Amino acid sequence: MIDEILENNRRFVAGKGYVKHITDGKPSGKTLIVTCMDTRLSVMLPEALGIKNGEVKMVKVAGGVILDDYDAAMRSIIVGIYELGIEEIMLIHSEMIDKLNPKASPLPSLNGEGDRSLTLGRQGSVGRCCAASL
Repeated sequence: MIDEILENNRRFVAGKGYVKHITDGKPSGKTLIVTCMDTRLSVMLPEALGIKNGEVKMVKVAGGVILDDYDAAMRSIIVGIYELGIEEIMLIHSEMIDKLNPKASPLPSLNGEGDRSLTLGRQGSVGRCCAASL
């Protein structure tokens, strides 16, 4: 698989496929989304939320859960706030993580606007969603 990925990358670069994706690296929507690393969400989540390239920063972690004050997701949030101008944070928490680890929670201190259900397809809710403005 890696050889195929590298070959696809060579074709992409040679054909200048990256040009349509160029941004300044700062999210124009000033929003950071922490979500699950579930591969089904890679394309579906931006489409379901109406997010375009360059509008938000996405941080993907197992279950969309932040378990430690100093984990990689939290460091990404801090960099987003102080270096990229993030003003809003949205957490999309996977229901599966609740089943695997009932003690996990999606950073309740950021739950400024309340829990809301987020549905992405026929299978129903992906889980809880909470958002906060900074």
